[in-house]
Amino acid sequence: MFPTVAIKGETLNRVLDVFESSEYFKPTLWGNSEKSKYQYDRGTLINEASSDQMLSEIYLRRNKSNKFEGRFSTELSPRSFLNFKFDSKIVPSQWSHIFDLSDKLAEIIKPSYGIAHVFWPIPEEVDIEYKKTFLLMDYCAQPTPVDFVQSGPAGVAMRTYFSGEVKDLFGEYFMQNTPAIVSKTLWGGIRIDLHEDP
Repeated sequence: MFPTVAIKGETLNRVLDVFESSEYFKPTLWGNSEKSKYQYDRGTLINEASSDQMLSEIYLRRNKSNKFEGRFSTELSPRSFLNFKFDSKIVPSQWSHIFDLSDKLAEIIKPSYGIAHVFWPIPEEVDIEYKKTFLLMDYCAQPTPVDFVQSGPAGVAMRTYFSGEVKDLFGEYFMQNTPAIVSKTLWGGIRIDLHEDP
């Protein structure tokens, strides 16, 4: 997701509240770089974030059931990004929790563009046309921070969020008439689901 607010101060507290509100997503590790891994302690993280002016990214990980790892920018810039990847072993019955987490995070950071999507491997015994379609759908669901600033969204995912300039670029009429399940969010964005139960 590409936030439209800086994730620090009260916003950082609200983001951490979302992760801590469910035993499924409570982080076990955190860090200020890809390689640093400290035992998750909210107080320490908040103190570091408020006292270290150079802390531009926060990494959260969970190494118990429902494993995940991700990061987010604390400062607001065109390249600010919030991204979390979950273990591929999470069973489909848990997916609704991930989409709920995504909705709660979107409400806080109000992304100009964001996605929640389940990526899975290409089935082996399928024809070439199916593989091509499968790969194109997965490609369109991948928000790449480097490409986004220059080229905009590649496409939509199982759940996609739009607001601000990106929503204005396409226009609300266009989005409301997308052949999908389109709803307005309480935070002023638009959410598009490709299926009623992603």
